[in-house]
Amino acid sequence: MELMIVIVIIGILAAVGVVAFNGYIAVAKNAVIKSNHQEVLEIIQLDIAQCYLLGGANAKIERYQRTGGKTFQKRKQRCRGSAFGAGVLQIHFLVLGLRDPVILDYIPDWTNNGRTLPNDHGAVYAGVPFKTKWYPAYWVGKTYIRDEHTSTGKRLKIQAYLMDEKTLLLDYIELPF
Repeated sequence: MELMIVIVIIGILAAVGVVAFNGYIAVAKNAVIKSNHQEVLEIIQLDIAQCYLLGGANAKIERYQRTGGKTFQKRKQRCRGSAFGAGVLQIHFLVLGLRDPVILDYIPDWTNNGRTLPNDHGAVYAGVPFKTKWYPAYWVGKTYIRDEHTSTGKRLKIQAYLMDEKTLLLDYIELPF
């Protein structure tokens, strides 16, 4: 009888521990998502300032571009041109080291037999959040950047969902070029 009581107590403690651990994991992932989102905002704003310092719309700033599966190099891109395009920024932030806290491991299908650093592993993605067979990956964890044209010019829509899948971080950066 005592053994049964001990087993029940251990089972209850284990159940409470698993629930608490999952809560800690979600809090940690939310902290990473918020940090990545804030870092994206700050880097883009610094890059806009750099464009102004270098001469404005026709100035060129460095962006990382993929030159092979795992190889990247810096290339100068015009501030008014593609330097702030969502796809360009996705690769640039991948190389800068911002990582998705949900997609932690390389999935073999994505790596082309290990020869490619998959864009999926990065914290920044071009476009809008979407649900796939790997849900919640691609819905939470990533900071999405989307080019938008408004009546006053071009802006970037920058958004990310936290782990509860409902809390949205949303910012816009007006591009003056």
